[in-house]
Amino acid sequence: QVLVQPCTRSQAFGLCLLNLATFPSELPRWRQLPGDWLSLQRRLRINHVLVATSEEESGHILGSVEVHSPQYQQRLAGGAYSPEQLARLQPYLASLAVREGARGR
Repeated sequence: QVLVQPCTRSQAFGLCLLNLATFPSELPRWRQLPGDWLSLQRRLRINHVLVATSEEESGHILGSVEVHSPQYQQRLAGGAYSPEQLARLQPYLASLAVREGARGR
């Protein structure tokens, strides 16, 4: 059985590992992982981050989706959007990751 729920702070490390496996990087994992983990911890407070976990595998993360909120977009832009522009911003799908062995399930 697969359970989809908001990502918790305790699941952030597992989600970072999934993202590293899904989105290759030039950096070695040991260098990238701490920054990814810290960034995700911050984004959990402002974005919509859902994870799919497996009950059979003790909560092992099978996949995730992250939707960036207008507030997060404003933060990335350094506050450059006017209130009128911010009101027109829409959430958007920023990432979708599925563990290789769970694809197509």
